[in-house]
Amino acid sequence: NAHHIVEAQFKAFARALRQAIAIDPRVSGIPSTKGTLGS
Repeated sequence: NAHHIVEAQFKAFARALRQAIAIDPRVSGIPSTKGTLGS
């Protein structure tokens, strides 16, 4: 059923978004990739 497929996609997106914006107590400061590539 197309309705259930779309519903599952929205649910997956919501879960991913919730994880992306969640504050992780193990991380201090602003997350940055500065200096990790080493040019």
